[in-house]
Amino acid sequence: MSDKLCKNNHKDNSKNDSSWLNVAYVQLDATGSLAAITEAGIKALDIVVLAFADTTSADINPSHLKAMQDIINKENPDTINLLSIGGETVISIPDPALVISNISSQITEYNNQLKNGKITGVDLDLENGIDVTTITKLAQGFKEKGYIVSAAPQIYTSGSDIDIHVPVNLVFSSGGANNNYGIAIEHGYVDYILAQTYNTGGFKIGGYEENQVEFFYAVSQALNSVAVRLKKIPDLTKIVIGEPANQGAGGNYTIFNPYALPPVVRYDHAAILAQLLELKNSILKTVKTSKESLVL
Repeated sequence: MSDKLCKNNHKDNSKNDSSWLNVAYVQLDATGSLAAITEAGIKALDIVVLAFADTTSADINPSHLKAMQDIINKENPDTINLLSIGGETVISIPDPALVISNISSQITEYNNQLKNGKITGVDLDLENGIDVTTITKLAQGFKEKGYIVSAAPQIYTSGSDIDIHVPVNLVFSSGGANNNYGIAIEHGYVDYILAQTYNTGGFKIGGYEENQVEFFYAVSQALNSVAVRLKKIPDLTKIVIGEPANQGAGGNYTIFNPYALPPVVRYDHAAILAQLLELKNSILKTVKTSKESLVL
């Protein structure tokens, strides 16, 4: 998977809609992308995921601290800030207990120095096939320390299509056809599922492929069925559906480029976002159960 600079932070006037969350990943060392995010865009967010922390050290990163403070200066006081670990370059976590200790120390020190805001949770963006035991230990460990925990699995299947009504072959993957996030989610260690709907390809959900905008809607219905019908997502867990903010953040195979291979094509960003908004409104009208699909 591609390292994410920022997931789609498209916003409308639904900030006060309790069934709608707005979340963005911001990569703290991607200074150009950070500079492109407007103050209005940051204020529109409910959750900011700050990526990525160094899991091998208990020390904070001074340049990350500055970027965090710049973001906090622009966000609303009730915004939730999460520190993310993982990303494209992390291929293994040899000692989950040490990672929990290191990241907890970092959060404590960041919070000692940050003004007008703080970090209250940890995001697990673990790729490259990180195993189920490691992911579960990390999620449980951070949860038991009192942190909010989010996870960013890929939606995947070993089959050719996922039935949105009975999605028995849908898995929460860390890369490949595995369900390595599944146990952590089922046991209630994950507060927010930040589902990645890009950069995988090769299968359909409800008849749609991930380079079609309708895939967004199909994923929401499938995840709602996982929660309500299959009972594999706890009632208190929030579901966020992620789209890349730009093609570079999510690879070639996205709704912003209908082709899996180069050449890169231009896309009509405004038209795609308008279609996403239409689908989002349709989702909110059709989900009538106790578990609502929360989208970004």
